[in-house]
Amino acid sequence: MKLKPNYHKIFFFLFIAIIIISSIPNLSTPKISVTHRFSIRTDYIFHLLEYLCFVSTFLLWQIQERKIHKTIYFLFVAILFVLFAFFDELHQKIIPGRICNPIDFIYDCAGIFLAFIIFARRVKHKIIIR
Repeated sequence: MKLKPNYHKIFFFLFIAIIIISSIPNLSTPKISVTHRFSIRTDYIFHLLEYLCFVSTFLLWQIQERKIHKTIYFLFVAILFVLFAFFDELHQKIIPGRICNPIDFIYDCAGIFLAFIIFARRVKHKIIIR
């Protein structure tokens, strides 16, 4: 007997984790120093990977339930994820020690769109373009 993965449970876990982590006051921004004048903010990489995993899990859940079959649904879901990322960043304005960073939002969107691009390339034969 083959067990089906519980993508919906993973999706809701990630949904709650994103909200909780975004609500932690005074969360530090880790950096990796490459040279004495240049450093990389690792939170940007985290934002991209966070939303890549979040959206990928949702898409896997929808494939498992056979709910994604039309491009309009595909686009509607993408817009909802972008709105979630926007409000996730916006709500950080009211958290002490946190700011609403537009660059974080850009990396969130990059993760969202990367998940959709990977999804579209992997299952393009199953999507009906209308």
